[in-house]
Amino acid sequence: MLFRSNGEIPSDLFEDSYSANTFTQTFLRCYGLTSIPQNLFINCAEGSNFSGTFMGCENITSRVPELWNYTDNG
Repeated sequence: MLFRSNGEIPSDLFEDSYSANTFTQTFLRCYGLTSIPQNLFINCAEGSNFSGTFMGCENITSRVPELWNYTDNG
């Protein structure tokens, strides 16, 4: 899934994505994004592939969510 927007990412975008495991290049080149909700992937317990998820998002000024804090091993 690729997300195209010049606005903000809704914090509940992946609210029902419990079994989603791949977010490769989901926000590729979303130049208009300036921030990432800290709990964006909180419900994505199976998430394991975030390769290039925010690649090319040159205007992000907020902290990137700490994905490793979402796991039981974290």
